[in-house]
Amino acid sequence: MINKSYFGLTEKNMRILPLLISAVIVASFTGCRPKIKQEPVKKVAQPDFVAKHSERDTVTKELPDDAQAKFKLLTTGTFHHDEITAGLEVLTWYGLFKSKHGRYFISPARIKVKQVKDDIVDDGAAKTGWEVTTDVQDTCFFLLSGYTLSTHTVERLLPTAGEITPGQVQKYQYNDVDYMLAATGKKALKVNAVYPFTNYRLHCSVEKNGISYNDVLVAHSKPDYGCTVLFIGDVDGDSVPDLLLDTSGSENTMSTTLYLSKPAEKGKLFKHAGTHTITGC
Repeated sequence: MINKSYFGLTEKNMRILPLLISAVIVASFTGCRPKIKQEPVKKVAQPDFVAKHSERDTVTKELPDDAQAKFKLLTTGTFHHDEITAGLEVLTWYGLFKSKHGRYFISPARIKVKQVKDDIVDDGAAKTGWEVTTDVQDTCFFLLSGYTLSTHTVERLLPTAGEITPGQVQKYQYNDVDYMLAATGKKALKVNAVYPFTNYRLHCSVEKNGISYNDVLVAHSKPDYGCTVLFIGDVDGDSVPDLLLDTSGSENTMSTTLYLSKPAEKGKLFKHAGTHTITGC
């Protein structure tokens, strides 16, 4: 469930505030580091890229498609009754965590799910909500079941990326390979339009070994927002940075979505590993 406004922040921003705060803290690491180069946030998309993905191209299929998610994704916190399914505690989970010292790492985790009062819908002594916690006492970005992740430290890229709207890009380099996240779509002509833009798409493109890749990760016909970058880093240990995004595009929801590179199909950069969607009142 999504908290109410505070100090002028929207409900959506309040829900993701812990992740946004952690995004501005740069982690300290020891040992061997991959080669990383990052550019300032939100540059204008290159004309040749935009031309290949016209703003007039109508979105006919919304992405990501939760039904096509390969594995199960979960976040911690307090949720409405229909945002959590039964039997989660018996599954094997791996999580991405941030320690109090600013270190990001993958670790196995046991979860605990208990019923609690849902302040939005419950009256009296009713308890229809769910609280999800883990035995790892650090900030949790996500929990993944159905795919094994090795325990390791993760270098974080683009820690201050944030929302990507049509015409904006985020460039980053990892192990001498250049990556680009770019959003396309048609911006509204009126300031107070119902939808700020239409036919929104978020692409990730890269050229590796002489081959160009371009994955369309997100597609929304009429979103309220662009996608928000929550985390970029090599989660699955294959030397390719993976993506954790808020893909909801909606004012009153948050969809934490994980894209992994290691299980990707031939010709693709990523596999849609899973999405956990939470709603407001």
